[in-house]
Amino acid sequence: MTQKILDTCEMILTSLNEGRMLSISKWSLDRPQLPLQTNLHDCGVFMLKFMECWDGKLTENFSQDDMVFFRKKIQEDLVLFSKNNAKKDTSTKYGILFFTNRYY
Repeated sequence: MTQKILDTCEMILTSLNEGRMLSISKWSLDRPQLPLQTNLHDCGVFMLKFMECWDGKLTENFSQDDMVFFRKKIQEDLVLFSKNNAKKDTSTKYGILFFTNRYY
């Protein structure tokens, strides 16, 4: 990392730590083996899946081949969300089919 990035990160972390100085320059850098995106349009799906599967290490293996399923799962989760008052209209209007039996 450049010194400017380090200084900026330390300034932000210090301000979030109630003014107590935090130095990241001595932190170790961990570069875990992660699945790679092989196209230009699945970055958001990869990011969401990384967030779902990360607890300090990747808890589930996945690949580019799984993205179609994950996109469908995200769609299902959003449409079937308990506070989605339009789920019946949305699923009927767009002909959404679900993987689970959580419908209504």
